[in-house]
Amino acid sequence: MAYDHLRTAAFVPNPEVAEYHDLWQAFTLPQHWRDAVQDVVRIAWNKSGTYDYIPVSRFNRVVEAVVPDLVHVASNAQDLNQPWFYTKHPIPTNIMGRLLLEWLKDIASGTKVGNRQIQEGFRQFDVAGSRELWEPAPVNLWEQELSEGGTAQPAKRLHRLLPDIIADRIARQTPYEFQGQRVEFLPTATDRGAELMAWPPLKHGSDKKPYYFSPVIRVRLHTVPFSLVPRLYLDSGIRRWYRWMAGKQNNQSMFRIPEGRGVSVYVRPDHPWIDDTDAPRRMSRAMIDWNSRQREVSWRFGGSGEMLARLGAASRFPDLTELRKDSYAYLDNRDGTQAAVTHGNAMSGKHNVQLGFSPTERLRLLEWAGRALEPEYVQMGDLGRAVRNDKPVFQVPKVQRTFPTVEFPVAPDNDDAETVAKYTKELAAAEKKLLAQQRAKDKAARNSEAAAEAWRLLLSEATDRDEVRIHLLYESDEVREAIVTAARECLDADCDVTEDPATGRFDYCLDADTVVVRIHARPRGELGQPLLTGGSTPTAGKVHDAAKQQRAEDTERHLASLAEDSELVFVELPNRPDFVDDFGRKAGLRDPKQAIRRGAAMAGKVTQFITPPQVDDDQYDAVDGSLSSRAKSSWEDGLRAIGVRFIAQHTVGDAIPKELNQVAFWLIKKNKTTLNKRDQYTPVAVLIRPGSQRIMAKTPDMTGWRTYPEVLRHVALMLERGEEADSETKQKHIYARFIRTTLSDLRNEPTLVLMAADNSRQRWDWLQDGKVQADKLQLGSGPVQRLSLLGSKLRVVRVRRGCGNYETPDWWAPDHAADTKWEDREAGLTAGFWHQVDDSDRVYYSVAEKNENLSKADRRTSKMSAWISGTGKLRGPQAQANLPQPTLMEIAVTGLQEADHPQDWALFAHQQRFVSEHRNGLGWPLALKLAEDIGDYAYPAAEEEMPEEDAASSDQPELDGFSELRDVS
Repeated sequence: MAYDHLRTAAFVPNPEVAEYHDLWQAFTLPQHWRDAVQDVVRIAWNKSGTYDYIPVSRFNRVVEAVVPDLVHVASNAQDLNQPWFYTKHPIPTNIMGRLLLEWLKDIASGTKVGNRQIQEGFRQFDVAGSRELWEPAPVNLWEQELSEGGTAQPAKRLHRLLPDIIADRIARQTPYEFQGQRVEFLPTATDRGAELMAWPPLKHGSDKKPYYFSPVIRVRLHTVPFSLVPRLYLDSGIRRWYRWMAGKQNNQSMFRIPEGRGVSVYVRPDHPWIDDTDAPRRMSRAMIDWNSRQREVSWRFGGSGEMLARLGAASRFPDLTELRKDSYAYLDNRDGTQAAVTHGNAMSGKHNVQLGFSPTERLRLLEWAGRALEPEYVQMGDLGRAVRNDKPVFQVPKVQRTFPTVEFPVAPDNDDAETVAKYTKELAAAEKKLLAQQRAKDKAARNSEAAAEAWRLLLSEATDRDEVRIHLLYESDEVREAIVTAARECLDADCDVTEDPATGRFDYCLDADTVVVRIHARPRGELGQPLLTGGSTPTAGKVHDAAKQQRAEDTERHLASLAEDSELVFVELPNRPDFVDDFGRKAGLRDPKQAIRRGAAMAGKVTQFITPPQVDDDQYDAVDGSLSSRAKSSWEDGLRAIGVRFIAQHTVGDAIPKELNQVAFWLIKKNKTTLNKRDQYTPVAVLIRPGSQRIMAKTPDMTGWRTYPEVLRHVALMLERGEEADSETKQKHIYARFIRTTLSDLRNEPTLVLMAADNSRQRWDWLQDGKVQADKLQLGSGPVQRLSLLGSKLRVVRVRRGCGNYETPDWWAPDHAADTKWEDREAGLTAGFWHQVDDSDRVYYSVAEKNENLSKADRRTSKMSAWISGTGKLRGPQAQANLPQPTLMEIAVTGLQEADHPQDWALFAHQQRFVSEHRNGLGWPLALKLAEDIGDYAYPAAEEEMPEEDAASSDQPELDGFSELRDVS
């Protein structure tokens, strides 16, 4: 259904309220203590000179665990000139001093205890002789400045303090209640914004095999480019609790987490963690780690120093032996403590609770939470459609491939007039349906032929050849045939096959008129087996690096031994459980994907992987679909890897130059982990030229533009960055130089630059809301320049989605009258190109359609309570429903030339999300999505370890244009 308005969970200061203040108690690290910490850091870590790093986040994690009512607003040493912690109820000075002293000992752990300078640093922490550490701190909750670009900039501390106050107000109001189900929300410790979680958890399933989950409400303070007021965003999610019942398997395989990373445990005690402090108001968050050498799970307490253990707090945490036997052991109060272990997709085992809320339940939950913001805040006005006809021209018509069976009535065995009349009426209706279906089939046949013709023409133009050779390394006959069938249907080609069943060699020749596709199917052999098999323990380090290198070399030799040449290789990989080790842990260390990809690049080829669906895993199938749909997606993804992409044809008109280049910049990022010796910040650019079907790209170490598959092979061979880019300053310089060089080559051509703020702003400061200025640009530390100085035909569009920081708000399409009671209100989902009338004329929003591959769920579906369906039937909670929501993508038109209109360029960017083979919408405009895919090709998600925050990453697939289906840590 097409709605005319969207409502967002965004709130702005009420203009009828003059001011908003609050009183806190603040702690600032005394300067002589700070000097002592920096001295210890320099000595313990063997640094010299003016090294001023302080491991602030390490202490913040400890606070989240045992003093969760302290709100930390500092994240680095530079922030420590101002208050570090705020609280309503300060902890005693001696306790704060003990915490800080244990932190200092943790920093110094591993050094010689007798080191005189370190001992001197300890002596400076003289708590007994210090003044009171806490001071009253009046806070103006609406304190802000205006940036040079006209964007509101709240005081930095407000990003933690204001959401915390709002979360506390939400928790204090009457609990959420619908259809007799009451749900209480408690504030929880977090390091970004504020968060509330339903506690006690809700149960799904039988009492014998229950699954538990907690709805989550996040509160974030955000800004929008060129807007004079900041806004509070409310966001909803679901946190699922790990299910491990006693006696099912060996206890040692309970916590299935990769080496060196942790899993969050949320804890609610009815007693203080540390003597002489109060029982916490918030739920604590602590981490547990898997130690492969000792083969055990342990609390992560401040690194090797175990500062919390020395404080006496460790003994008050849940007993890990009990948790290992039964992860639900502490859901009910045990020894004065409640606790639950988060379920993450990187942990083995499915969860029967699916993620996401229906639009109606999301409306209900966030409107309930929004009441707590009154009267200081009011909900923002609705988004309206900026343009009704907002889709581009599709080169490939949509093809309907399935048709329902028409049921004909059975002829009556008597000549009763009423019976005969009923039969005649039903027969006429069935014949009418059959005729309509035949017309639909005829149309589908015509569309299928037109689609195949478009694909054939695109394949020959994008590859610039009349014959394309492909290898398929398969394990099962079903996957091999599924890939070939997908290719035949895509190209509508005749297929000849030469086979040798004894050796498993199959050669397919698809004659598609303008191009011939040859698929050489060969047995995959041992290449797809997990790394480090045969009893090896999958730990990081040289052994793992050697295993990856060996598999890469094996892959190169195998591909080189094949008699036929090819550019693209399809590889069938086993199901995910096959990469779980003997101790039940998932597998970035055992996954061979990156090693195979590297070996293929060494052989001059790009790869596309396919995994057959798990027929016994409903969750997996619900997202990834059947083997045929998976093969179709893999086939098209494989073609895209060699640069075969349809490019959206916009409908904006003459406002967009006919010869427009599109350039997208993306930063390939890889965090430093136990798997990765160094982090990685490498920029990449993608170029779509007018009138050309060939996608081009480049990286800083390339001279000139290269074809898309060339760049994929290049990044697959890319090693961690070298010393020339070992600092943030150097990386920013490299990025700025790369952008400047790339744009200088195009300065005389109409060019649109696309950037994702949430990807690149870490190394390109200009993308931050507080830096950006209309029609200007700054590269690195260079001057702020008028855009026209970099090119008189240059335009710049910055986009961003919610992602891990929830930078765009939750939304719904209201479908009720304004005076409808709260419990009777309904909402739906809709797509489109949107604008807020009272907001900047340079900011627009894009929403894609609901993914058609997902099961259709009633928009009224409720996971927390009973609900009434569209037919008026009372239904029970449907926690198993899969309910992702399309992402609200923000489009900020930051750079234009004289006489340009922002809406034209925002609409163009919106339309670039919708290409012929992805009508539901890509996650980004096409050029930006292609650049992101290069980064994903370099470092597949399966290779990365599970992050501490499941909300930031997941091994579930990202659906085009949709929020990721992911757990909330």
